[in-house]
Amino acid sequence: MLLVKMECIRWLLCVIGLSLVFTYDDLSYQKYTTQSTTYTGPYNSSKADNAVDRDLTTCTRTKAIGVTSQDKRVTWQVDLGDVYSIYSINIVFRNYDGFEMRQRGRFAGFSLYISNTGIMEQGSLVYKDGPLLPPLNFTTTCFTFGRYIIFYNERLDVYNLYPSGYENPVYTELCEFTVLGCPSGVYGNNCDAPCPTTCREKFCHTQNGTCFSCNPGTYGRNCEVTCPTNCKEHFCKMLDGSCLTCKPGWTGLSCNTMCMEGWYGQNCKSKCAGQCQENDTCNHVTGWCDVGCAVGWTGLFCNIEKIDISRNKYATQSHTAVGPAYIARNAVDRDVTTCMRTEDIGLNSSNKEVWWKVDLGKRYSIHRVSIMFKNYEGKEMRQRGRLAGFSIYLSTTGVINDSFVCYKDGPLLPSLNFTTDCIGSGRFVIFFNERLSETTYPEEYETTSLTTELCEVIVQGCENPGVYGRDCDDPCPPNCEDSKCHLLNGTCLSCQPGFVGPLCTTKCKTGWYGDGCKQQCSGNCKISPCNHVTGHCDGGCSSGWNGTFCLEKCFKSFGENCQYPCSQHCYDQECNIHNGSCLTGCTDNFYGTQCNKDILSKPASYDEASTLWFYCGTISIAINLMFIAGVCVYIWRVSSIKSALSCKLWRCAESSLYMEPEASLQKDSHYLTVVEQRQPKND
Repeated sequence: MLLVKMECIRWLLCVIGLSLVFTYDDLSYQKYTTQSTTYTGPYNSSKADNAVDRDLTTCTRTKAIGVTSQDKRVTWQVDLGDVYSIYSINIVFRNYDGFEMRQRGRFAGFSLYISNTGIMEQGSLVYKDGPLLPPLNFTTTCFTFGRYIIFYNERLDVYNLYPSGYENPVYTELCEFTVLGCPSGVYGNNCDAPCPTTCREKFCHTQNGTCFSCNPGTYGRNCEVTCPTNCKEHFCKMLDGSCLTCKPGWTGLSCNTMCMEGWYGQNCKSKCAGQCQENDTCNHVTGWCDVGCAVGWTGLFCNIEKIDISRNKYATQSHTAVGPAYIARNAVDRDVTTCMRTEDIGLNSSNKEVWWKVDLGKRYSIHRVSIMFKNYEGKEMRQRGRLAGFSIYLSTTGVINDSFVCYKDGPLLPSLNFTTDCIGSGRFVIFFNERLSETTYPEEYETTSLTTELCEVIVQGCENPGVYGRDCDDPCPPNCEDSKCHLLNGTCLSCQPGFVGPLCTTKCKTGWYGDGCKQQCSGNCKISPCNHVTGHCDGGCSSGWNGTFCLEKCFKSFGENCQYPCSQHCYDQECNIHNGSCLTGCTDNFYGTQCNKDILSKPASYDEASTLWFYCGTISIAINLMFIAGVCVYIWRVSSIKSALSCKLWRCAESSLYMEPEASLQKDSHYLTVVEQRQPKND
């Protein structure tokens, strides 16, 4: 009897096993969950993990949100424990007898996000409900990957914001939240087909196995094609292989065209600024002069001209001594035998101040000023006393009051051949001296009759910005704005967009960009974050957004970068910007979430076929179970009858009727009659 039952069970399990419909993994079952608020009630009756216990009688319940509540937003999320390829999300929202429309109105307007960090703003919006009320048993497909699934809803205090039928306030009651999908590296209904090895992080589409994104250096549906060599950081567009950006020195869709002669760098936007030897052009990648610099130039870019920037420039002076040979320009003619000369200043003169200045013609970075003062044999100390106490100013206007002092002499007497560092920038260099009546000067200073005689004033500096240091050979940090830095220590005066810090070496923190890193990224970039310099989404936009900054919402299109048009069979060609599902139904003879199936010519969709097979499979299992149960009952009854009959016959054989040695034919006939009379009762 026991063997018969075990055999029945074995066949039952075999039939059930053969009848199972293979499906994706249930990724959310009994996983860790949280929610923004929890309704006050019996212990554990409203907790977040009620939605993943696969018991429809237990549901989450949050505190109310909306006009009568201080809370306006609600979130619930499940941590899958790892990053998975997602296929679908099913939500069962709580229903009450006679209150289905109210519950649908509470459910309405929700959003679903998938994130790798658990932060909604850093995730991707995969579904936005509305404007129609959703069913309380809701399912959507979302072919992407992530670790955290976030449910979000809101009821803001904005008049006439929500469609008719939306409830306010709202209690969120999730009875079940089921996420189906596959682990990393596999796809298919049974999650047993390996993803292409070239898929980035081994994630692929859960149905067809195409890669979500490629490893750097590859593109194509299965990431099997190599990106062009000169794509920056080997990144190219997944669909056509065109480079997202080019390496410096290259341009074109495939970055296979060198910069035009005379241009170099990123996007070929930098013009060769140097003086390369033999008039050669600069390197199209770095901008350097590979063959060396022309005479008189230095630096990697050969853009540093170490020159006497005051030679033969326009010069003026406050007053001039009598005679044609004492004009101001004598100090910049590079002839030490000719000197400028002013009238006397001092205690015995009406002139108390003297100035001389040279106009360099434009603003320069200035490093050093040298002065050669007239000497007379045997009169050196007198001449040093006349020069003593002078000042040197740098100015952009030529007016002393708008200038800054780069050198002030005293109290010791200066050399007649004098040189000083004068770190700054300006167009005018001004020599100034004075002998005031009310001022007491050091004993060695000449005060009564002071004549200024400058034979040469040599101003040294760099014609181009971008360098610092005494010898004009230290380049400013590369991220200084306009290549301007402090001429003594090299710190940047201001930074280029995307950088901060004294040397502008620190990139903007994640999610920020631009001048001073004060502008925030849009949050809609496919590959977060945005470019820290421009704010552009270099890796493209996440689903539903378009534009350089991914701020333009898809219009009559959907998907990443809005690359897919909404079906022409959607009413008004309006569809969900993320998955393309038609918002207001289909035109005549078309059906499906994207209205792309023709009723007259198309076969049933995958979902309809799956539903049909599900019901057929369920009915088949039920029939098989009934058949097997019937067979088991029949076998048991037959076995029971045979056992009973055998027992009775054995007892009869031991009775005195059969022990008598001389049984007559009449007794035999009596036995047969007894047997024949009992036989119908067992049937």
